[in-house]
Amino acid sequence: MLEADGDVILGASVIGGTSRPNVGITSVNGDIVDAGGNINVEYLALSAGNDIGVDSTGAASPIDFDADSLAASAGGDINLNKVGGGNLVVFDHPVKSGTIIGITGGGDLDLVTDGDLNVSRAISMTGAINLDLGDDLFLYASIESTGGGDIAIRTQDDVIVNTSPDDAIFSNDGTISIDAGDDIQVRNGNNLDLDAGNGLIVIRSGGEIDGLE
Repeated sequence: MLEADGDVILGASVIGGTSRPNVGITSVNGDIVDAGGNINVEYLALSAGNDIGVDSTGAASPIDFDADSLAASAGGDINLNKVGGGNLVVFDHPVKSGTIIGITGGGDLDLVTDGDLNVSRAISMTGAINLDLGDDLFLYASIESTGGGDIAIRTQDDVIVNTSPDDAIFSNDGTISIDAGDDIQVRNGNNLDLDAGNGLIVIRSGGEIDGLE
């Protein structure tokens, strides 16, 4: 586990051991800065008092990472790019001074994956949420912009709602847009709740749409 009071600058690769163990990186009062490095681990937790995935000027600069499971928390924005193939689960993972649950932040989230994204713990941001996925989205927990930001979800394949009664997307007056390359499927019998308040809901599917309310 790595913890610093100020910025953590990723200028080289961070690679897990032979079993690709847990890695936790914390910047208590600063940013986790992308300076050309990448992260290759099994379970990854990132925590920053300010932003995750910015350059030295504070502009968005996504951190490249290859992990099976992710938890992240930031006072501001989160910009991440999943590489290396394979799927990604949003879950709970430890850092030096605690545990990060799901993905939370006080700004915008921009997450790109090259495979499935399994949302097993909630994603909650104050600002906009952009998920650009290389395969399916499996939704077991909620996605919410608490501050009225837009939520944009793009998949190359299906959006699949599973067994949890908490499967829901809330934008609090922001626009919710879902662009699925194939089907939107609901498997929990309760439908997928889309709540945009006074905002718009825009849905596009390359296949069938089942079970929205």
